[in-house]
Amino acid sequence: MARRIPFRHLKQLYELLMGLLKAGLIAFSDSPWASPIVIVLKKNRVDIRLCIDYKMVNSVTAILEYAMPLVDDLLTDMEKYMWYCSLDAASGF
Repeated sequence: MARRIPFRHLKQLYELLMGLLKAGLIAFSDSPWASPIVIVLKKNRVDIRLCIDYKMVNSVTAILEYAMPLVDDLLTDMEKYMWYCSLDAASGF
């Protein structure tokens, strides 16, 4: 089910979606698994952040329970590598 978007944010949302389409990061879909978008204002209270409401998908997703690895074990595992990389995606893509 589509979410209502405040009229004052429609132009920003359109520009954001068109940019994502042109960049090939999103595509049109009529899939029954498509989830509605939700916009959230950024800290500056002007720009919007595009979010996805995955409630419907989550309701049919199997929960896999497993123990989180201990930090000490992770650090020990990292000792055997010469290189490792940490990434911070600017916009979450």
